Amino acid sequence: MDPRLAQIEINKMRGALASWLKWRMKIMEVARGKTPGNTDLAVQTLKGYYPEEKALANKLQELLEAIEPGEDFSNLDPVELAQYTLKNEVSSPAAQGGVLTWVIGGGTLILLFTIKTLADQASEKRQLDACAAGIESACPFPWRRVLFFGGLAITGYFIWTKTDVQQWLKGAFGSKRKELSD
Repeated sequence: MDPRLAQIEINKMRGALASWLKWRMKIMEVARGKTPGNTDLAVQTLKGYYPEEKALANKLQELLEAIEPGEDFSNLDPVELAQYTLKNEVSSPAAQGGVLTWVIGGGTLILLFTIKTLADQASEKRQLDACAAGIESACPFPWRRVLFFGGLAITGYFIWTKTDVQQWLKGAFGSKRKELSD
């Protein structure tokens, strides 16, 4: 793999890796009992991470070995690989590139784009799992629900006040009340 393309992809995925690592570490703290939360759920969640984290570790290892050919990253787990990537400014003289990199490596960039997607998906999943494990700060605010029900309320208000629905309902149910009272 071209070290310049690997460097570009590593730089693109730094934010997603940092987010993934943050939520992964919070879930690990709950599983170890250091942070309040549902310990059993956190342990089960960590066990389910292995397949996707292994795929992420393989991609990170491939990128890091392309940038630093003399290093051996095979003994690092996904968390250690992410920490290494984020701590060290991974760079090599061959990682300096220009326009020719984009022309030659267009197909490789498309392939490598899936790595960032994997990191983003893993980060989002860890955040939701942290929320399920009881970490309050991990729970996203349900904007879609707020907007949906707020929109329903506003629509209902305008229908009730600006149309004849109110009079129609009073007439329809009012006549039944009169019949029942007679």
